[in-house]
Amino acid sequence: MLMTERWVMKYYNGRIIFPYWNNGKAVYLIGRETLETPANEREKGMKYKKLLVHKEGREYVSPCVQNSYFYGEDSLRGFDDCIITEGVADCIVMLQAGFPCISPVTVQFSGKDHQKLLSLTKGLKRVFICNDNESNESGLKGALSTAKALENEKIEARIIILPKPPDIDKIDIADYMKEYGSEDFQGLMGSSVRLWQFKLDQQVISKEATILEWLRAFRNFISSDLDGMPFYEWEVFVNNEVAKKFQLKAKDIKITVTEIAKEKHHENKNEENNLKGEAHEGKTETEDRLSNYPENIRESAYKILKEGDAFKFILETWNLRHVGDKNIGENFLCAIASTYILNTRGLHVKPSG
Repeated sequence: MLMTERWVMKYYNGRIIFPYWNNGKAVYLIGRETLETPANEREKGMKYKKLLVHKEGREYVSPCVQNSYFYGEDSLRGFDDCIITEGVADCIVMLQAGFPCISPVTVQFSGKDHQKLLSLTKGLKRVFICNDNESNESGLKGALSTAKALENEKIEARIIILPKPPDIDKIDIADYMKEYGSEDFQGLMGSSVRLWQFKLDQQVISKEATILEWLRAFRNFISSDLDGMPFYEWEVFVNNEVAKKFQLKAKDIKITVTEIAKEKHHENKNEENNLKGEAHEGKTETEDRLSNYPENIRESAYKILKEGDAFKFILETWNLRHVGDKNIGENFLCAIASTYILNTRGLHVKPSG
């Protein structure tokens, strides 16, 4: 599909077009509804309209058109933390205010996007999730799902709840920033809580509950709601913050914690053994080769990939041995990269002249 200016204007008729950027290049488009959007699209509730992608039954769209990016990816470079929002407009507001921010352009990341999300955030110290605060709590549910995916990979996830006046059903970041500034939002970041503390704060038990009901709730919370929490953090958190919340006798807490700790220790051992077995059986040729490089080389390579320009670095390194002919160097690099693409036989460079 040739995306001429005329075609794009027709497809996004009456919409504001937002480009997705990756390494400084526009890689995807999405259009937001306005009052000038055709009535038939507004009636369908199409607030955002994404560019069509290549898939089975849509072979007329170029295979190059894929929605495999998050909005705002480039903003993460050089930062220790980032913000995750729901919508494009919210993300843009954060970027304009100077905050590194990405958005899935939906309530939560889909399962297939989790791996990419983890890849983008694994080098960060913490991730702040600030979804819409609405009466039906769909934004909160999405935030908790994303936070759990991050925490399962040892990435600290913190929940920000936007203050919502009682007389409105919903507030998002764009609404909040109309009245408040960057310093106010930094205050929200400072008062945010980690996923586990947020879950603990949500625990409400009737004052009329029996001691057995309290004990059952305590046991369920530390075994189920804290699933995925690193064991060394789990022990400290349970014996301090959680114990204060449930106000049980010390001996009852100790017996229950010891029992659950044994179960967790057993599960961790089994998981460790399974991972070791899978790692040994599933180790690829590439992983074997990478493991032979010294740790400092791998760290430098990761830093270039995350913060620098890998394409430029490879070309400049190549030019240390071969001065000039930049175009041929670029072609060689593309030829090598094509060997990792499954649906091609590769590219062959044939210099002449």
